[in-house]
Amino acid sequence: MKYKLLTFLGTTKYTTAYFEWENKEEDVVCRTGDPYPFVQMGILEFFRTMYGEEPLEVVVFLTDEAREKNWEVREEKYKGLRWYLEEEGKELAPELTVREIPIKTPQTEEELWELFETINGTLGENDRVIFDITHSFRFFPVLTMLVLNYARFVKKVDIIHILYGAMEALGTREEIEQMYLEDRNVPLWDFSPMIILLDWTYAIEKFLETGNADALEETVKKDENFRNLLAKTRGRKGGALDTMVKSLSDFTRHIYTCRMPKIGERLETVIKRTELAKLQEDYLPVMKPVIERVNQRFKGMYTSNPTLTELKIAEWCAEKGLIQQGYTFLREALVNYILRSIPEVSLTGKEDRKKAENILNGVEIPPVSIPYLEDIKKVWMKVADIRNDINHGGMRTWKCSPNTLIEQLQNFVHETMEILEGKEKIEEEKDKNSILGS
Repeated sequence: MKYKLLTFLGTTKYTTAYFEWENKEEDVVCRTGDPYPFVQMGILEFFRTMYGEEPLEVVVFLTDEAREKNWEVREEKYKGLRWYLEEEGKELAPELTVREIPIKTPQTEEELWELFETINGTLGENDRVIFDITHSFRFFPVLTMLVLNYARFVKKVDIIHILYGAMEALGTREEIEQMYLEDRNVPLWDFSPMIILLDWTYAIEKFLETGNADALEETVKKDENFRNLLAKTRGRKGGALDTMVKSLSDFTRHIYTCRMPKIGERLETVIKRTELAKLQEDYLPVMKPVIERVNQRFKGMYTSNPTLTELKIAEWCAEKGLIQQGYTFLREALVNYILRSIPEVSLTGKEDRKKAENILNGVEIPPVSIPYLEDIKKVWMKVADIRNDINHGGMRTWKCSPNTLIEQLQNFVHETMEILEGKEKIEEEKDKNSILGS
């Protein structure tokens, strides 16, 4: 792991000022000890405040014009960034190294890809990157963000800060130059929470697409600001979002391992915790619409009829590609339906479940009249055969193709739902889920 500051140097002669930033961990505003014309020096002080004497590599991207006007220049009243880094940088970051990367403004698509590779070539595995966008020219910050996003997946790069020295927050250049130097406090804005927002929304989208909560758990682990907020406020802030993630992870584990007895309770817990997260989300308020999508999707699975709820769980499995789990939930839901129709039996009793299976197999007469029994038995026979096929890995003479296993699961779930609640309502539910983008 290595800390790197990626920065572009412009061609304008910069105004000397102090730089300040908010230290959220200590809830104080910090200011550079000295004024500088270059925001990069302010970032070195910012880095020392945040990370102590950790080694830091500063990677400076330079056009020929920027090199001449703001890197190599050394006049009586104005010297380039190179000299600041060489003469004062070591005092701010003892383990400082500097790398200058010559670049040119691309004129063709081929040259654009060359610049992409140049920027990507400065990054190593697991680098922790601070990206300074203050003096990035034209499309350079967009291109660099694309490179960093690419490197996040390919090289496991971590973007820890995206900093902008907001000189314009003090006024125009003329107004700033008329201010006393002590009053020139340029704020360093950090846009990295917006990267975290992308991580959160991607993780939730991935959960809705695949039913896997791993990305959400990983986001909680790597979001230092979120963890610090939880610790500092003892869960009063961000706690609702944290408990929502835990409930989704718990739900996922119950699905993956086919833990049916408590799945309805886990479903209710997710609904309650997403409701709470919508109301109390104070870490990233803009995530409320995303949380609403999760809430509505889970509300769509919960019904007052436990058998229908179990069928909707099987449908969820089918949608997420959890085919073996889906067949297991569907099969056991059919058995549960029989048992719920018979008084004074246990859903988990071995002998009672065997009795229900015998009724479905037509070898035992039910003690009471069971609605839709003949239709349910027809579904059961088809499901039982395919479920045996998938559970035995297709190791038999007659076996289904993967496509058949996938398609038939959806068909069997919907067929059973139609039996129990009517075809028209099923169509409404399917339309509703497609609108929600599940």
